[in-house]
Amino acid sequence: SGTLDSEVILNEALDGVLALFDLDAASIYVLDAETQDILAVPFRGVRRTTLSDEVDADPIQLCERAVREGRVVISKRSACVPIQGRNEALGALHLTCRPGLTLSAADKSVLAAIGAQIGLALENARLYHEANRRNRVLAALNSIAHVLGQSPRLEESLGLTLARILE
Repeated sequence: SGTLDSEVILNEALDGVLALFDLDAASIYVLDAETQDILAVPFRGVRRTTLSDEVDADPIQLCERAVREGRVVISKRSACVPIQGRNEALGALHLTCRPGLTLSAADKSVLAAIGAQIGLALENARLYHEANRRNRVLAALNSIAHVLGQSPRLEESLGLTLARILE
């Protein structure tokens, strides 16, 4: 995707995976940066509670295992793919497979590559938004420095500085 919006990236990734594989459902779980808890974000397909067949592993536990081991983890009806950034795990892609569907070694390689691509896209989006935030802060500081350099009166300078900070 050509976007730097994390939500769009995740939703387009789910749509692409569902189109590529014959799946009942797919969801993405992201790691909370502070707590390292796995949180569900977008979801596509049939809800787990409506699947009438076999009971499968808890998706959060399966995703935690995929993230911890850094590899695709397969259970009876599910697969979890780690989403890896450049230097850290960012989450996991959870797939609910149709009964009887098996994933080949090539499928697992494709899924691992998809997880890596999602991770890089998310990391690029984060870096882009962080750079924009820093640019706004630097622009405000530059504006404050400009005001302070022009006004010889302290009261006026502080009032204009406060106005720039509040922008």
